Amino acid sequence: MPAIGRVLFGASLLGFAAVFARFASAEATPIETSFFRMLFALPVISLVFFKNIQWKLNPATILAAVAGSFFAIDLILWHYAMTLTTAANATFIIGLSPLWVALINRGLYGEPLSRQFIFGLFLSLFGALLLALKGNMVLQLARGELVALGASFAYAAYTLGFTRARIELKAQEALLFAVVGALTLSSLCLIPSLMSGTLQFEDYSTKTWLSLMGLGIVVQTLAWFIISSGLREVKSSEGSIALLMQQVATVFLGHFLLNERMVPMDILGSIFILTGMVLCSLSKRSQRLSSTLQAPLRNKL
Repeated sequence: MPAIGRVLFGASLLGFAAVFARFASAEATPIETSFFRMLFALPVISLVFFKNIQWKLNPATILAAVAGSFFAIDLILWHYAMTLTTAANATFIIGLSPLWVALINRGLYGEPLSRQFIFGLFLSLFGALLLALKGNMVLQLARGELVALGASFAYAAYTLGFTRARIELKAQEALLFAVVGALTLSSLCLIPSLMSGTLQFEDYSTKTWLSLMGLGIVVQTLAWFIISSGLREVKSSEGSIALLMQQVATVFLGHFLLNERMVPMDILGSIFILTGMVLCSLSKRSQRLSSTLQAPLRNKL
């Protein structure tokens, strides 16, 4: 499967995150959800890929861990934002992360952006806007929207850092150290609750535990491993847009698994997102990493 195809397939599996998170949110806080998502993922990644992982600290593994900490920030802020504003507002604003990735790549690394790529990017974002409007989006910039904006910057930082770490690391190694970074930050965020005695892990229902395990194993391990396997050959700008496939998958999974009603706006928004992805993928400027970067790394897979 082509690299961009793996990213798209993995991003489709990320659609299960919304399903599992909804089930878990009845009893688990955003910080607890992030913590257990990474806690369940870590031993699975370590055991399944034990022979393919080198436990060494170097600039690439540190970068992956730092990227993972930004991912934990994104997860926590996203769930927190949804308690302050509508889910549609929070999800759309966080979905702006591909725009930040493209702008940062252009500003810091001089990555050229063709007109076709820019047009595809805005088509995808317009599709995300349509999905948000269907979900009762409110045009405002209040506390919840600012928190969601922080989450979108954190997700952009994660995408940039993880993609660049993947150049030097195997897919398994990049994923492992990202999870370690996310777990470390989530653990630190749990300290105040632990000291105040407000943690209620023992009160979780079986449904909540299974949902947290699903987040750790299906989403964080399986989906992100598939994504990671493709990110080495895909630029972060292109990869960040491909990750919007999660929003399309969430629409259809919500319909089939949660009995959520699908309306024409869902179909139209999904079509715009997918069309934008195709344009970005076919853009002459949206190419694989240069051969000068790949040459010393070809034997790592």
